[in-house]
This record gives sequence, C-alpha cells and structure tokens, in this order.
Amino acid sequence: MSLQPRWQMVQLMALLAFTAAAWMIAVTARAAGPSEAILAPPGSLAQDDGEADAGVEPEEAPEADAKPPEYVVQPGDSLSEIAEAHGIRTAELVAANGISDPDDVHAGAKLKIPGAAAAPKKVAKRPKALEGVRITVPKGVTLSRIAEIYDIPWKRIAKANGLGATGRVRAGQKLLIPGASKILEIVPCLKPPVTLYRVRTDETRTVSLCRCNGEPTPEGIEVLSAVSAPPRQPVPFPLHERLVRLLQRVAEQYPGKRLEIVSGQRPRKESQKNESLHNKGRAIDFRVEGVSNARLVTFVRKLDQVGVGYYPNSVFIHLDTREKDAYWIDYSRPGEKAIYGKAGMKAEEIEKIRLARKAAATESPEAPATEAETDVDVEATVDVGTLADLVQAAVAESLASPAEAPAEAEAKAAPPIVTPIAVNVVPEG
Repeated sequence: MSLQPRWQMVQLMALLAFTAAAWMIAVTARAAGPSEAILAPPGSLAQDDGEADAGVEPEEAPEADAKPPEYVVQPGDSLSEIAEAHGIRTAELVAANGISDPDDVHAGAKLKIPGAAAAPKKVAKRPKALEGVRITVPKGVTLSRIAEIYDIPWKRIAKANGLGATGRVRAGQKLLIPGASKILEIVPCLKPPVTLYRVRTDETRTVSLCRCNGEPTPEGIEVLSAVSAPPRQPVPFPLHERLVRLLQRVAEQYPGKRLEIVSGQRPRKESQKNESLHNKGRAIDFRVEGVSNARLVTFVRKLDQVGVGYYPNSVFIHLDTREKDAYWIDYSRPGEKAIYGKAGMKAEEIEKIRLARKAAATESPEAPATEAETDVDVEATVDVGTLADLVQAAVAESLASPAEAPAEAEAKAAPPIVTPIAVNVVPEG
C-alpha cells in the first residue's frame, strides 16, 4: 500500500478534528457571553488593585439638597401663567410658596418653582410688559370706582394686576392702570348730598352722609353729630355709624327733602338713673320737610333693628338703632310726662288720664319728677324753640270738644293710621 494515500487520510482527519474543536470553542464562548476584554474600551481595563484608570473622570452625582430656582413676578403675571410657563400645576406653585390668597400676589414677589431642579427647566415666557401708570388705592375706594374714573373696564385692571374674578382691592395697594397716560385724582364715590336743618339754631348744613357703598363718610358723621348736639356746647361724642346709615335711607326715600333735626346726643347727667340711647349717640329726634310724621313713621318702621317713637301732639318722631325692634305712641304734650297708648286714642281718653294724674297728685302730693327721672328714650321733653306756637295750636285742636267742631275735631284728634301695639312699650335704654 502506498504511503501517500495514507498521509492524505491523516491530514483529512486532522482537519476535521480542528474544525470540530473550533466549533466547540465558539459555542462555549457564545453561551458564556462577551468577555471583559471585549466590553471594556482601550485604557479602561480594571487594574489589579481594583482602582479605575486615572485618565477617566467618574460622573458627578446631582446634589440631593439643591434648592429650586426662584421666579420674580412681573407686572401682569398671574399664578396660572407662571405655572404653565414652568410646566407645573398652579396648585403645586401655590403649595410650594405657602400662598393663602392666590389673588394677593404682586409684582416683585419671589416664587419658588418646585420640580425645576429635578427636571429640565422650561424657559418661562414672560408676558409683555404692560404700559400704564401705577397708583395707590385710597381708603374707601373700590375697583369699580377706579375703573369709572379711568374710563376702562374693571376686569381689565383686575387682569393686569392678577386680582382674579373678585376684583377686591385694599387701601394702600399698588395697582397698574393699563393704557393710562397720567395719574388722575381718585375720590370715593359719594351719594347725593343731604341738607340738614338744625331746628334749635335755625342752621343749615349740606353734606354727603355716605359713600356709594353705604359706608358713612367721616365728614357726614362729623356734620350730623354737630347739628344734633346741644346748642352752644362742644359735641359730646359722635353719632353711631349705623344711625347715620339710617338717616341716609330716609334721605333716599324723600330725595330733595331736608332733614330737620330737633335733638340727638345728650350727655348723661350725674342725677340721671337710666342711660338713654341718646346718651350713647344711637338716637335722634327729627322730621322731614314737607312729610307728615305719620307718613315718616310708617317708613322708618320698615327698617331693621330700630326703635321708633311717634308723638301725635309733637312735631318730631324718634328713631334709634337697637338689636330688637320697638315701637311706641306717646300722646303727651312737650314737657309733659309720657302718656303711652294705642293707635286711635281719642282726646277724651287722653284728657281722662291727665285728670287722673292730677287727682292722684292732690291726694298724695309728691315732689315733681326731675328731668333726670323723665329722661328716657321715649321722652318728649325737648325744646322746640320757635315752634312752640305750632305745638300749642296742635294741642288745642286735639283737645277740641265735639260740640265745637264735631267731625273736624275728631278727625284731627285721631292719630294717623298705624299698626296698633298690643301693649304700651317703654323700651330700655
């Protein structure tokens, strides 16, 4: 047998064995995964001591306590716009800054933007700066009044200043008036002036008692207090604000009519037992020019939390402010002790009461009542000055006998139609 064929057979066998070995190595390597040498880039293989190569810097970890950035509020900004520009919700912005009133955020305030440090910051798109003038809100002025003076919609001012839908402003607050070129004088809106006539001194004053929102003006309180104070004496104390509001209601009910003041404040005397509402600046005796007292009483009784006194034989009515409504009728003459009664009492009934009092005084004479003892809320002991003749004439008419003037005397003597009271009312001061 020749050696050449045998040698070829050996070579073929060796080739097959090498191929099989290579195939086994490849299968084993694929199952084990890539080696560190293959994965690691040049120069980055781990050293024997486990340290990293000095040529590669480790990546810096972000600071855990990084503070969120701040945003300075610009004129015309609103919380919703700021939150939208930074990619967060308005509620998140409010909570992060401890804002109790979202409408009370002003230009120049610094706001923390939560979440901006952990996520890519969105560039805030600031609104275009509005042109206009800046004003300081005076006391007693509303946003609607400011808008009226500058002749622009109040909602436009509210939006420019981030006031929200309420449009609420406070005294001293800075406001941007968009589109305005100059600062205008801002005065509170005042209700039409009321003419006040002081009966005792024949003095007339005209003043706006209240602002348009119903709040009494300082000047109105001062003038009304002076007109209703005792003549030729310093004003003891100002009238209560609510009493001023009540008289404003009366003035609005009878526009153009002057209010004629008889009596108001009465300083409390040492000998006085009970404190009157007149002593507290909460009561006033007055009438309205050209309006009957019966008609006036009918109106003021519709007001809430008031005391109303009607005096058929006098020239004024009584009005005070109190927590519980009260109404009484006093048939006494000026300077006489009160004679309380129901509506519709006739002159004969009233005269019987007077005669009974005289008889009782004759049987058991006592010292006459002092002014302090009769000084209660429903008293009629007031000086009507030059009106004494009118009072005497009214009393004479009310006491006329039926024989002298049967129909006319009875008609004049009967009080006007008002709702009768169940019992005589003598309210406490």
